[in-house]
Amino acid sequence: LLDRRLQHPTTPLGPQRHPAIPEAEQPSWKRHLAGAFNKFVIPFEGGEGGEAYGRWGEVFSWQHDLRWDETERHINGRAAENTLRLATLRAISRNPAAPAVAVDDIEWGFAIVHRSIAIISDGISRHMAASPAEALRNAVKEALRDKPNGLAYSLLLQRQGIRKADNRLLKDALRWLLDAQEIIDVSGNHEPGKGSRFRLRE
Repeated sequence: LLDRRLQHPTTPLGPQRHPAIPEAEQPSWKRHLAGAFNKFVIPFEGGEGGEAYGRWGEVFSWQHDLRWDETERHINGRAAENTLRLATLRAISRNPAAPAVAVDDIEWGFAIVHRSIAIISDGISRHMAASPAEALRNAVKEALRDKPNGLAYSLLLQRQGIRKADNRLLKDALRWLLDAQEIIDVSGNHEPGKGSRFRLRE
């Protein structure tokens, strides 16, 4: 095949190139494709001096609050952006012909974002740990969650994430939580162990 092509130099060696189709003869969807992706700026009701923009500014300030720690900043890092995305979708669904982001849209969007952040933060605090010791402390707190009357030490030993733990490491975890005032021993024992009853500090 290669020899035949060398004998006929008019035969292209690369892929066939078809002549361009005149724009007037192109399908209508292709002629209007570029216009379909034009950006459309959706304004805030009242502009940048309006209440909607001011409320979004509050979300932005909340996101950048210096009191957040590093983990919280990573979780909250796009709160304002995601709030505005959701608010914009709601504004479009409410008035597709002339959408404008209103205060209610911002509050609706932030409610969803805030709830998502709360769920993620709760999951991190309950299930993620940087060390085996922290994982054991988290398991203890999880076992005591929703136990307003506390949980006996003997029952605590049977809980998931605790029952296979070394007894010395468990007592170290309990001492750490007691010293940090994250839990209390309602039995009044000086050392965690048999006879103790623990509950989360309110």
